[in-house]
Amino acid sequence: MSNHEVNCVSEEGTRATMAQKDQLKEEDLPSDINNWSKHQVRDWVLQLKNVDVSVADILFKQDISGPSLLLLDTSDLINMGVTFGPTKLLIHAREEVIKLKSEKPTSSFKKPGKPSKPYPFCRYHDTFRYIEGSILDVTESGASDLIEPCHEYKAFINTPDEAKMDKFTSEVIRFAAACMNSRTNGTIHFGIGDKPDFVHGQVLGVAVKDKEAYENGRKSAIDGYFEYKYKHTAQMCIKPPRFVEVLNRNETSSDKCVIEVDIEPQSAICEDNIYHTYITKKAKKKTKETESQPSKCFYIRDGGSSRDLVALTKEYQQFIDQMPQLSQLRKNAEEKHFKRIKSTTQGSKLTHMITGGTLSLDKSHFERYIIVTNKSHPSHSENLGFLIELDPTAVLDFDPESAQHGLQTYFDQQSSVSPHLPAKYKITEGVEDIANKLKLTRNTSWVFCNGGIEHETPSDIDQWLMDKGASVRDVISFLCRKDVLPNKRFLVIFLLLSTVREKMDPLVETFSTFWQELRGTDQILCLCDNENAFTSWKDLIETRCGVDISGRCIYELSFAEVNGTILSLWSKNRRAIRFLPCGGESKVPLEKKFERSLNALEVLCVNQCEGGN
Repeated sequence: MSNHEVNCVSEEGTRATMAQKDQLKEEDLPSDINNWSKHQVRDWVLQLKNVDVSVADILFKQDISGPSLLLLDTSDLINMGVTFGPTKLLIHAREEVIKLKSEKPTSSFKKPGKPSKPYPFCRYHDTFRYIEGSILDVTESGASDLIEPCHEYKAFINTPDEAKMDKFTSEVIRFAAACMNSRTNGTIHFGIGDKPDFVHGQVLGVAVKDKEAYENGRKSAIDGYFEYKYKHTAQMCIKPPRFVEVLNRNETSSDKCVIEVDIEPQSAICEDNIYHTYITKKAKKKTKETESQPSKCFYIRDGGSSRDLVALTKEYQQFIDQMPQLSQLRKNAEEKHFKRIKSTTQGSKLTHMITGGTLSLDKSHFERYIIVTNKSHPSHSENLGFLIELDPTAVLDFDPESAQHGLQTYFDQQSSVSPHLPAKYKITEGVEDIANKLKLTRNTSWVFCNGGIEHETPSDIDQWLMDKGASVRDVISFLCRKDVLPNKRFLVIFLLLSTVREKMDPLVETFSTFWQELRGTDQILCLCDNENAFTSWKDLIETRCGVDISGRCIYELSFAEVNGTILSLWSKNRRAIRFLPCGGESKVPLEKKFERSLNALEVLCVNQCEGGN
């Protein structure tokens, strides 16, 4: 054997040994084998010592994913063409993985999580998601100002399937009655952990097979627990369950969600009424099961729990006597809350910033646009038509599932896209040659900055900078070269489709790199659709870069308003699309289908008026 061959064998042995050591790291693969894709099964087999690459290819061609891997036996593998030796090694390695996971069933839950805001109260179509293991930054609580919701957490992961619905309905009714009697808004969460088993407020998530069953359970429980005269009131105060998606730590989808029910006891609905609930308990007498008389309960919020006052005669009577005053406090709190009317000029601010002051995209100061974005939501596709019209030179996408069911999928249906990994931007030849290969002037270059194509594995937030940070910096440096894009004539738009919460988030590092390359924020625009997302982003950037980006952010407009405002800045679209005026000097498109449904109305639109006013 030659020295070269010896070295090759040695290197291969070293790589195999290192891979074996790393093969069961929790960060590499989902904790549950059932969640492994066929690509992840292939990667796992490739890491096994003394198992040839051909074995991984056989399993991949047979579409062996996690669930089918668990079912394979020796004869199955041999029938597929795997020889006996590798078969035994593969079966043994699989059992070792199962054993390791069974010894640490809650290991992913034990990791310290990052702070997270709860889902917005009484909202259902927000694009908000939770990250597994993150910690809600609100504690279980009682009434505060009656408008700010109190919270209660239920892990709900150890409840047997057959008992889940009874647990859900009984907890919801108790919490709801307590909030209604205390006249405070509230949210009860199922799939959020509490001490001693978990960190208080830790996002766990639960698998839900039938979402409709939970809504039917809510309705039935209200009918069964509340007095007949208050059933309608309870239906109005106890909102339908909301199922908030829980993402894995690397922001890929999981099969889990957090179930949440909001309680809103509006003063006009509840007036001065009090709400008892009635529980019918089953008891066995001799050999016959009978139903006892319903027991009456009167719940109120007391700190982080719900307390029954029926047996406490004096305290119960005092609470009922003060109900008129409590109802008036609720009414006053609502009036104060509703007086906060949105007054904004961010529509005109957006117009000025995205055109560079020309107020028209037909003659915009900016010749090119770069989009930087993160995890999208299916509902976003309704309001992102402006991206197609901007025809961006490049999109830096940090959603690893964008090509499956994200923004890239939507964009690809409407426009011409060239998908790339960041490594394609590394300068290894002439800049012009690289630009031609990337088709920068012909197609939108879609850069997958956290994997998702070509079997590139996504990285967790804490690992991204080490794994992929350098290659994304190469992309930014390339795009900011004067011989690639016109100097000071391109705009970088940070489109925050998900809230950025952590200082190690890749978007924070990406902003910092653009800020340095462009020597300031004049060529940067940040778009998000709510104040919480803006505040988190602003604080993170100020901590990282020491700059206040408030003046370069649009956050008081919904994405529908952003979309309409930008679309209205093209003269060709003014002829094709009709626009309605909206708050903050913004505009929204009037859909032709909706306009045709208005049989009794004729609509005068902005672009029919002289000067567009």
